[in-house]
Amino acid sequence: MQPLIVPLPHLPFRYTVPGTHLDVVFTAFGRELKDVDVWPTFIDATSFAIDGMVHDGYQPVPAEADLRWRQGGAELSITKTPQLTYNILATSIAAVHDVGMTYGIYATNFQIRAAGQRLGTGQLAFRLAEPSPATNSTATARRDLGDPHDPYWHSVYDTPIMLKFSTYKGALPTPFILDSLVTAIFTAASAIRDNRGDLHIKKAWLWERAVRLTCYPRPDMSWRNLASAVVGMKWFVLREGELGF
Repeated sequence: MQPLIVPLPHLPFRYTVPGTHLDVVFTAFGRELKDVDVWPTFIDATSFAIDGMVHDGYQPVPAEADLRWRQGGAELSITKTPQLTYNILATSIAAVHDVGMTYGIYATNFQIRAAGQRLGTGQLAFRLAEPSPATNSTATARRDLGDPHDPYWHSVYDTPIMLKFSTYKGALPTPFILDSLVTAIFTAASAIRDNRGDLHIKKAWLWERAVRLTCYPRPDMSWRNLASAVVGMKWFVLREGELGF
């Protein structure tokens, strides 16, 4: 789904996360960024937050944690204070996404605040880098050689999750697939935060933006497992380009 483009708000722009006392205050907007670069950084950042949330979402993010995530021409970075928790980190990333879906996806500086206290600062910046694989000639050449093996197995790095890709369904725009994936991982983060820990998914879930993503969970499928699967699907989409599965 493409962002709903409206004129950029006056700065500083305060976005209050619904149902919370958390504010994300935007202090600058820069050049427009590509969603195919930005959404993967949100997925990876939220996955990092979820890894902490499953143990204790109210725990502060460790001082030594490197909160930088890069993809293609975008870099998301957070400078934290001792009060920045995993829950607040995940919620703030989703808030930046929500603002981007309203006003367009721009390089930006922002502050994370609650009750008048600054909990961290962030930057979504343009970086000079090779284009994302799904947007360059590498993915195009791979498509010309045909679909990947059916089935294609992928082990998600540093997790117990193994993904099986099969039954390819032709071209789907990469940004649309990534939009559904980022929405799914935000759902996982919200479920873990609201339940103060990981839990099993008890029903089927459907995320339907411009592309439909459906989860039919087995009894041992948890929200953290889903988040890990989203990271793996992101990798596959960036590698293979416009391909449904």
